[in-house]
Amino acid sequence: MAAIAVSPTPNRLLWADVARGLCIVLVVMMHSTLGVQEAMDAKGWLNPVVEFAKPFRIPAFFLVAGLFFAPMLTRSWPDLIDRRLLRLVYVLALWSLLLFVVKGGFLALESLRQGAHWFLLALLEPPSALWFIHALILFSLAARLLAGLPGWLVLAAAATLHLAAPVTGWTAIDEFASRFVFFVLGCQVAGGLAAFAAGSALRRGLASGIVALAVVINAAAVWPAAFGLAALPALLVPLQSLLLGVTGTLALVVVAVHLARGAVGRALAYAGTRSLAIYVSFTVPMAVMRIVLVKSGLIADVGLVSLLVTGTALLAPLVFEAVARRFGLSLLFDVPRAKRSAHPSAAVTGTQQSRSSVCA
Repeated sequence: MAAIAVSPTPNRLLWADVARGLCIVLVVMMHSTLGVQEAMDAKGWLNPVVEFAKPFRIPAFFLVAGLFFAPMLTRSWPDLIDRRLLRLVYVLALWSLLLFVVKGGFLALESLRQGAHWFLLALLEPPSALWFIHALILFSLAARLLAGLPGWLVLAAAATLHLAAPVTGWTAIDEFASRFVFFVLGCQVAGGLAAFAAGSALRRGLASGIVALAVVINAAAVWPAAFGLAALPALLVPLQSLLLGVTGTLALVVVAVHLARGAVGRALAYAGTRSLAIYVSFTVPMAVMRIVLVKSGLIADVGLVSLLVTGTALLAPLVFEAVARRFGLSLLFDVPRAKRSAHPSAAVTGTQQSRSSVCA
């Protein structure tokens, strides 16, 4: 599977960071909104947004992840481990432990042996939303192992897995089968997607048409009755999810390209380059804000509560990361190293490092 280099120029990478920022916003919004709606036993005006984004929210995240991973396909294993896998495994293990402590998990343990068993199991079946990082580790390993095979063969096999839609009950297996195709696709079309983004920036009419068509197709799939359509047979649902994931991602890229020109785009790009920090730590501030707003009863509007919880869950991790790094606690997000700059494979700037890792 030949790697396609991604241009390091800011203009070519900014839209990808914006797209990644849009994805993390949609993911946090989904968790926040569904949690609030369950707590308040009602649906709010953010619910249609969450429903609309469902077909492409996670596929887009993994496809963009594949785009960032494409240059790593030809790297040596030591370099891949140092630049990519070590950090992801470290953050997964550390934050699994931290979230377990915060939720009072150790109070329920009766022995050290039981705690060790839980921790080892967490590395196989990740807790809560951390499954995403676990999936990235597996995808990165699989893509690198299969790098010597023809790209079309790997993509066909991944698509077959997606269409087969196995349900084993194990998150790692089920999510790998369902999502790996988007990661592989991102690796395969990295250069083409960059060219598509550049083209959409120059042809506004065509870009608007692509977004409009994708919106209509996605809406018709999410709300078929509103378009006078019948729901698809269960056999065709995996095919629909594959198509919607791709078309939705293309539309999201076009939106990201045009947002990148303004302040909103810069804010999203900032969130995109720090998506790992947001992803591992958003659940705690999200839960706290939800409990405070719901229990207080100060705001009756479910949609507004969902929006405030979403905003808190996005901003709090960014503030927390900035404070942590300011006081020398970068080990919460990065592997502790002595004289990292002395390592030849690690001689990259902070900006380059964040862009070489999809969740940086």
